[in-house]
Amino acid sequence: MSKEPAVIEHDETAMEEVKPGPIIHIPAQQQALSPLVQAVMDGKMQPDVLQQMLDIQTQYEKNEAEKAFHRALAEFKQHEIRLEKDKLVSFEMNNGGTKSYRHTTLGYALQIINPLLSQSGLSLTWETSQDMTSGGLITVTCVLSHAMGYSKSTSLSASPDASGNKNSIQAVGSTISYLQRYTAFALTGVASTDQDDDGAGSEPQSQDDPASSNETITDDQAKAVRASVKATGIKVQKFVEWLKTTIGVDSVAEIPAGRLPKVEAMIKEAAKNQQSA
Repeated sequence: MSKEPAVIEHDETAMEEVKPGPIIHIPAQQQALSPLVQAVMDGKMQPDVLQQMLDIQTQYEKNEAEKAFHRALAEFKQHEIRLEKDKLVSFEMNNGGTKSYRHTTLGYALQIINPLLSQSGLSLTWETSQDMTSGGLITVTCVLSHAMGYSKSTSLSASPDASGNKNSIQAVGSTISYLQRYTAFALTGVASTDQDDDGAGSEPQSQDDPASSNETITDDQAKAVRASVKATGIKVQKFVEWLKTTIGVDSVAEIPAGRLPKVEAMIKEAAKNQQSA
């Protein structure tokens, strides 16, 4: 007696649907190189000849990337970027006085800069390091990169900013934020818009900046400042008050050497106002 053929049932619901995989697009440059590689494999071209051609191609791409970077940066700089000093900071000084200044915060600056950089294929990144053998010196490197691979970088270093009764972590964070701002500004060519802060002072400088040096002006320079104040007709009491609020010192002799240009500029401006009055 013959057996009937077995019937195999398929559960279609259990079968997984086979979906096509993603389409991989091979860049035109890679496609152009494929015949050369094939030629070497077929013995029709020496490997050293291929290497020379690859070196030429690499150098060509590097040059093109650099040119594209500079074109993109020039395009970015066509934007009229206005960065306001959006944050007011006040803190007590060692002499008992109060110091205040305005500055542009990093977050605010990036909200404006990043979209414009992206339009030109540019982006900013930072690298941070701290040298504990040099008093905790912090170095921040800002890298401005283009989509085609070319990049430029700049670095700034400063010690942790312990002003304003900051703890050790806050001091490091304050310096990193400061250096990130100014390395980014240096690479992109943008700057904060100067604002009238009623003589409350300017943004503190990093410890590597001459303006933050503990060295004061010489006796001769102090005499010259006093003579200029007298010749201009500025009331001494008002000038001393200006020194306290703007420079953070109580007398002419205590003016930091790095702040002398600012003092001289103020006296000249006062002289102009006297003449026009």
